Amino acid sequence: MDLVGKKVILKKFVDEDIKEYHDWYTKSIEWQKWDAPWIKREFNMDSIIKKREANNLRNLIMTFEIYTVSNEHIGWVNAYYIDDKYIPTDTETEKIAIGLDIPNEEYREQGNGTEALNLFITYFKNNNIRNIYIQTWSGNLRMIKVAEKLRFIELNRYKEKRMVNNKKYDALTYVRSI
Repeated sequence: MDLVGKKVILKKFVDEDIKEYHDWYTKSIEWQKWDAPWIKREFNMDSIIKKREANNLRNLIMTFEIYTVSNEHIGWVNAYYIDDKYIPTDTETEKIAIGLDIPNEEYREQGNGTEALNLFITYFKNNNIRNIYIQTWSGNLRMIKVAEKLRFIELNRYKEKRMVNNKKYDALTYVRSI
């Protein structure tokens, strides 16, 4: 099942995708400054493959790989459940938060991420999910801009919840009814 746009295609993970993940987790790591930079990440090929293959078996796919229409693997979109206090949870809830990562800077700020998230939102809408959330931190101005561009509205703010480079930032949750 591919989700096709004008600039990008969302695809299920295949084992060949792991070669880019190795680079993204060991060399091209700048993206980690923006996606939950308070989390330490290490490349674990088996773990990534296992998670992505399990995802492919779900009724509701929570991660798709982002490809350009010229077949360049540039990142991924993902989703996770959040509870009533907007905290990520392993329990399935009616609240699904989405995000994306495009590790290669050359593919950013060209509309690829916005289109990928729009395709992902449409996928959830077609699966009868009516509210979608985006979570970020107040220092991630690009993600805030994308959320607002996609008509998300700030719903919750935990003041000074995130520490990045010895500075406190707010944890933000946005919502969009679809």
